[in-house]
Amino acid sequence: MGLERVRRRSRLLEWVFRYPAGSTRRAVDRLESSLVVSALLIMIIAIPIAVAAGSATRDAVAHRAETSYQTQAVLLDDAPRRTLTEPGDLTTPDTRVRARWQTESGGTDTGKITSQPGMRAGERVDIWVDDSGRPNRQPTTQSMAVPTGVLTGLVSYFAIGMVVGLCVTALRWRLDRVRAAQWAHEWVLVAPIWSRQY
Repeated sequence: MGLERVRRRSRLLEWVFRYPAGSTRRAVDRLESSLVVSALLIMIIAIPIAVAAGSATRDAVAHRAETSYQTQAVLLDDAPRRTLTEPGDLTTPDTRVRARWQTESGGTDTGKITSQPGMRAGERVDIWVDDSGRPNRQPTTQSMAVPTGVLTGLVSYFAIGMVVGLCVTALRWRLDRVRAAQWAHEWVLVAPIWSRQY
């Protein structure tokens, strides 16, 4: 059982480093070994980075959901209407117009909000306002803060893994070309000697 485990580990090392343990290592082999070890270390270091990214996203989503509030804004200007530029082609204009709304503290604030085309001044629009007092899109609910953070962490980790994997693949391909060139050069030197002996 112990011997089988050792063999299994040996095969794993051979697959990772691409040459048998104890073989004569060339400089290009040692460089490839260092490359693989460095990639593994980067992926280990990437774990806390991904966790930090997920935690930051979770906290940001939870904070925005907690501090944002919904209110009604009164349009101060008419919103532009859709215009017919060509037969059957309706152009939607910029529908951001000035509006006034009540703040959470009981005061009033003004700014530009997005409305439906053709709305008239004095009409009311439901809007969401963030903690800085600016109109914003509807926030993600607090119940989605943890799943959003987890998803962000996973995506961050796999993105780092993809970049590292592509770099390792490209560098190993280059090292294989260097190794093949070395073998070809050495064969040119050795072939005449072997031809005379055999």
